[in-house]
Amino acid sequence: MSRLYFLRKLRSFNVGSRMLEIFYQSVVASAIFFAAVCWGSSIRASDTNRPDKIIKKAGSVLGFRLESFETVVERRMNAE
Repeated sequence: MSRLYFLRKLRSFNVGSRMLEIFYQSVVASAIFFAAVCWGSSIRASDTNRPDKIIKKAGSVLGFRLESFETVVERRMNAE
């Protein structure tokens, strides 16, 4: 949540949308999706709610819809 705070703060300083997206991918998404790799396929549906909420909030800050946590987990697990 603190990383999401910094994303909102950057938006309040009128940082460009491309820079916000880069910040999201490098700081926020990297932490969230590292958890996806660690949990792997053993993650329960109830455990995906919190990351999905954070992703949804980040999407509203960025101004576009982001992929859900489950979608990214499936894609990363199938990439192996």
